[in-house]
Amino acid sequence: MKKNIFLLFILITGFWGKIAAHDFWAVNSDGDTLYYNITSSVAPYTVEVTYKGTIEYQYNDEYIGDINIPSTVSRNNITYSVTAIGRNAFDGCDLVTTVHIPSSVTSLKRDAFATCRILSSINIPESVETIEACVFIYCNLLPSIDIPNSVKTIGGGAFFACLALDSVIVPNSVVEIGMQIFSHCTNLRYVKLSDSLEVISHQAFQHCSSLTSIVIPNSVRMIGEGAFQGCTSLISVSLPDSLRNIGTDAFGYCSSLPSIEIPNTVFYLGDYAFQYCTSLTSMHIPDSVTLIDSYLFYHCSSLQSVTLPDSIFLIHSYAFGYCTALDSLIIPQPTQAIISYAFDHCTSLKTITIPEHITVINEGIFQYCSALDSVVMPEEITAIKNNAFKYCSNLSSITLPAALESIGNYAFMKCDSLSEIIIPTNVTHIGDSAFALSGLQRLTLLPVVPPTVGEYPFRRVSDTIPVIVPCGSVPAYQSDISWNHFIHIQDTCGNSISEISLDNSVILYPNPAVRNLTIESKNLQIKTIMLFDLTGKLQKTVAINNSQAILDISSCPRGMYLIRIITEHGIINKKVLLVD
Repeated sequence: MKKNIFLLFILITGFWGKIAAHDFWAVNSDGDTLYYNITSSVAPYTVEVTYKGTIEYQYNDEYIGDINIPSTVSRNNITYSVTAIGRNAFDGCDLVTTVHIPSSVTSLKRDAFATCRILSSINIPESVETIEACVFIYCNLLPSIDIPNSVKTIGGGAFFACLALDSVIVPNSVVEIGMQIFSHCTNLRYVKLSDSLEVISHQAFQHCSSLTSIVIPNSVRMIGEGAFQGCTSLISVSLPDSLRNIGTDAFGYCSSLPSIEIPNTVFYLGDYAFQYCTSLTSMHIPDSVTLIDSYLFYHCSSLQSVTLPDSIFLIHSYAFGYCTALDSLIIPQPTQAIISYAFDHCTSLKTITIPEHITVINEGIFQYCSALDSVVMPEEITAIKNNAFKYCSNLSSITLPAALESIGNYAFMKCDSLSEIIIPTNVTHIGDSAFALSGLQRLTLLPVVPPTVGEYPFRRVSDTIPVIVPCGSVPAYQSDISWNHFIHIQDTCGNSISEISLDNSVILYPNPAVRNLTIESKNLQIKTIMLFDLTGKLQKTVAINNSQAILDISSCPRGMYLIRIITEHGIINKKVLLVD
């Protein structure tokens, strides 16, 4: 079917890919017809085995069963040496089971045996020096392969998805292997690599889910991106002292790997390098490493301890995200920055000391660290960003640094155990829901000028908690609509906003009311009137600065309301019933 579709594509587009057809055909000693292209028409005369026709999909299964390739073939009284298996020569020959390659062959070209799905036996002679890309891709039944010492390079994807392949020895003659060379060989259990290799290419052993151990030769300098990603049975990895670089996602999703020793020659650990290594319990980072990259240990849910060297200057985003067993970590003092969400959902982390060079607590760094009960911050911190300590439900106390200027949105939201907080003098802004749903029982504000706030910074925090402000600042906080909902504001000199007894100093009429409500005082200046429903939601605010006001309540739903009347001498709370 795919061949017919491909031919239809050719007819529609006019694109023929490889223009030359096979040059000639000949019958081998077994009576099988083989097709050849002449690669040298002068002495020494050479040919390569190819497919029948102009393009590789022009004919169905031109090769079937056991194929014996001769070392020489004659045509027009010229004897040609067979030196290569050409590109796509056996590609898609689903009925080929066995191939014998003669010792005259020096190269296996790209896709030579691709998708020979029932090929179960093939020899590679000592004469072969090059195995190009995807030569055996999707040879699903090929159980083993002997790579001779003559081979120097193996191209990318050469054995991709050879599902039956269970062991392989890459000889020392091989100096280079391409990316995805053994990727998705799900039955591969044993690998011995060449001592001449310098690089384990990208995705080389990706999703080799039966591979249990690997020894990296002492010649290797770099392990490429995703080299062992998804090797879910891998339990033992030996890394050499020659190693310098472990690439992005190199061991990601190696879910059975309990430990790995990083040699002190390694200077770079790529992002995601150990993500989802869910059996990894401990890690020692050598002094040669200076950066903990993004998502390095993401979702390493069994990781309990990590030793970081003083050489670390940066911990990147989500580096330890969802390391739910990590209960302690010493961040080296020379560390210059910790990027957003670095410790997100480290639900067992109990204590943390922020290094002295850090000036900003970035977004979401410790969010959902539900066991965190102690945080030590340097005095140089100027900002706590959004979500920094959100849902740190065990955090009972924290000392905010004197240099702090702003507290971001949701910074301490749902800190259930946080009963008291002191807002430093230099704080000018507190963000949306910064302390919403927290356990605050006492709030101390050192700024003389009330900080600006976002929406509902103290949502679900009781209006009746003591709020302590600097001496002489009670009027400033009392007149600020962002703060005057707190009933018990007092300063450090003992002055306070007192709640005036419910007497005749202020009267409301009519009560019940229909459209308008009059608020009147004979001896007090009314500054602000606030109307709350019984859920605590503010329905209306009116600035008065007079002894009488008429409040339009016609648009308010009918029911019971709380009227908060803020006067020059205090707050008066009354109730009013709105009726039709």
